[in-house]
Amino acid sequence: MNVIPKEIYFVQSISNQNQIIFQHRGDYFAFSDMYEKYLEPFCTLYCFSVLNNQFQFLLQVNDKGAESIRIGTLVLTRFSNGLRLLQSKYAAYNNKKYAKSGNVFKQKAIVQYVDKNNLQSLQNYLECIHHSPLDNFLTTDCFDWRYSSIHQYFDTGISEDFINVKPQKSLLYNLAVFR
Repeated sequence: MNVIPKEIYFVQSISNQNQIIFQHRGDYFAFSDMYEKYLEPFCTLYCFSVLNNQFQFLLQVNDKGAESIRIGTLVLTRFSNGLRLLQSKYAAYNNKKYAKSGNVFKQKAIVQYVDKNNLQSLQNYLECIHHSPLDNFLTTDCFDWRYSSIHQYFDTGISEDFINVKPQKSLLYNLAVFR
């Protein structure tokens, strides 16, 4: 996948057959560590939600992330390779821990360009990502979901040493949307 430096993308990766792949707290933190190692060097993360069967990011690819690299016969961007490694390393972790085999995530992640000049579109993605634990029936209040950047946008009192984001206060939306 080609990405453009300084542009914003929505990224979503869903588990195969919507199976639960984040079963315990430790799974979320293992994923967080892998995110920091394989993807963080190539982007600025503005928003995320990690559910029990998927992850969603709103991020901006940096110059290094848009650089092309060769992996065998493949030519990928560093960002694309980082996303590939994040998924494959988490799959290896999950398969080993739960005595399974095979792909954990669907073959292709969804990567959609988001117009950074369209404030309404950015707000919609931010709301959608933060609202996804509620939409997926994981909680009755999205502020109760620990594995989301919503806590870094609002002072919720929930502080986890999880994935850190660069909150965009200019994108803050009406708190009533979430209550």
